[in-house]
Amino acid sequence: MLKSKEHIRHCLLYEYQQGNSAAAAARNICHAIAEDAVSTNTAQLWFGRFRKGDCSLKEKTKSGRPTTINLDALKAIIDDDPTLTTYQLANTLGCCQSNVYYHLKNLHFVSKYGELVPHDLTQEQKKMRVEACKFLLEINRSSAWLDQVITCDEKWVKYSNPIRKRQWVKRGAKAAPTPKQPLHTKKRMLCIWWGIRGVVHWELLPVNTTINSTTYCAQIDRVAAKVQRLRPKWGKVWYQHDNARPHVHKDVREKLSSLGWQTVAHPAYSPDLAPSDYYLFLSLSNDLREREFEKEEDLKQYLDDFFNCKPSKFYSKGIEDLPRRWQVVIDSNGDYVPQN
Repeated sequence: MLKSKEHIRHCLLYEYQQGNSAAAAARNICHAIAEDAVSTNTAQLWFGRFRKGDCSLKEKTKSGRPTTINLDALKAIIDDDPTLTTYQLANTLGCCQSNVYYHLKNLHFVSKYGELVPHDLTQEQKKMRVEACKFLLEINRSSAWLDQVITCDEKWVKYSNPIRKRQWVKRGAKAAPTPKQPLHTKKRMLCIWWGIRGVVHWELLPVNTTINSTTYCAQIDRVAAKVQRLRPKWGKVWYQHDNARPHVHKDVREKLSSLGWQTVAHPAYSPDLAPSDYYLFLSLSNDLREREFEKEEDLKQYLDDFFNCKPSKFYSKGIEDLPRRWQVVIDSNGDYVPQN
């Protein structure tokens, strides 16, 4: 086999005789055979032997105690409960912790945190997500309606956005402290409507104000007035928002119906299918890091500059990713779309 260990060693010897470095040899072999054919560390080990005049391609007998762990039992335990620590595995198998770690590494196991998801979806909720995504994909195949999508969402924006950083200090010295955010930090709720061509409208709610059906209907009127001026560009409006209580109120449904706007199906507990949540707000949160605002005018100016500086491709990318996400949900039987 081309990817056998002996064949790889023949290739390493050839590269060495050609005068190439170990790193270059590893790159050449991986390019010719497979990207994981040989690592740079392995190439360096064999080049070290070749430089000593040892050109045999057989592995040397390794010293040390033979394997005392039942590897099948180890894999079975991990399959049953992947959250066990090496200490717990060692106690179960009756061996030392370092031995467990060594064999886990050889078996290509790595320890990772599971991705945080918004909700522990039930089978019924997964089914609803799949059905909604199939419906939306079918519409998208028959009509390029994503150009007419206006998506709406809300986000709390804080005036102070400090982050804790690692610091280089002398041994025994303490790093400068980072103040913890107060429980009731100063913040404002941002409401934004946007689509493939950019932001249609945004506003900050007054202090100590949250969204209710009356406020939301008034906001929709303001958005509709702007859309009316842009109608030649927008055409029919497909309106996407989540299932927050004010969004699904009877008055809101009647308001959208009177405007002739088509509501986009959005399953419950699905921020991974809301462009603001998975795209726009993520970019905004990253840009807000370490920023401080003294006055409301400063915050408004920042938000205005942030939305205006983004090119049209930025907004189109967020909306045009929807069909891919719908397909991922369908293929995974309703699971959340993995974060990039």
